[in-house]
Amino acid sequence: MFKRISQQFIIACVAIAIFTGLSTNMALAKISNPTGIMTNLSTPNLLSFFLELNMSPEVVYTSDGMSYLTMSDPDSGLSIAAAPEACEEQKCVAITLAIIFSGDQLSSERLDYYNKNINFIKVSNFEDLNYVMITRYEIADYGIPRGNLESSLANLIALALSVK
Repeated sequence: MFKRISQQFIIACVAIAIFTGLSTNMALAKISNPTGIMTNLSTPNLLSFFLELNMSPEVVYTSDGMSYLTMSDPDSGLSIAAAPEACEEQKCVAITLAIIFSGDQLSSERLDYYNKNINFIKVSNFEDLNYVMITRYEIADYGIPRGNLESSLANLIALALSVK
């Protein structure tokens, strides 16, 4: 009986190892050094990160001298904005990622569904301006792995495509 249990255990471990290997290969990062920690989410640091994702980011300056990035996702075509947050002396420890759909509106039921059931995002209608905005806020007080930031962006894009 012990031999049969140990054989089943070995088979289960081999299956898990194969599945883990396959899923890891399927989710290879587009960026270099995905385990590297980003401790500063300022515009210059984010610029190089998004360039590596082939998103062609552009720096936009606000009237008060702050900056953020606008870019397009090459796979989905979605327009994305990335705004550094919680900045002090050129060091930022958070980021707001936003995707805007012009000319679209969501019903109040659908808007409520996303805001109540999907974690980590906020969906807003701006009826007077005729657009919908989906945002995600990332906090990185002690840094964030580059791969995690890439995954957060990929998740936001996937959610945005389901909202659109």
